[in-house]
Amino acid sequence: MPICVLALDRDGCVLYGNHRAAEFLGYNRDTLVGMRISQLDTSTDMPREVYFDRIRSRESPRAQGLKRHDRIVSIHRAGPDTALATVECAIPPRYFVDYLTLMRDAEGWRIISKSFHVNVHE
Repeated sequence: MPICVLALDRDGCVLYGNHRAAEFLGYNRDTLVGMRISQLDTSTDMPREVYFDRIRSRESPRAQGLKRHDRIVSIHRAGPDTALATVECAIPPRYFVDYLTLMRDAEGWRIISKSFHVNVHE
């Protein structure tokens, strides 16, 4: 299955986009690299503020009586300020495996990228 991949810097500037992402977004790869994420035509997607409003207004899993099950599977420190983490979290019926890239700055550790897989068990 083709997957779109974009890598962004902390300011939302595209550092890398694979062929599928460029094709999906309607740009060639050379044009895509260096663009800000806010410049990309995502008109077929939900407006960002609408998405954030939905997230802010939804009932939390805890309020729904759903218990979380979280587990750090592994953390690999590549250096003093970079790490990769694999995390499992479950809010039944959704079970996630998250792959997190972390970097440390003056304010502490931050997740700078996340990819995940989810299974739904009814």
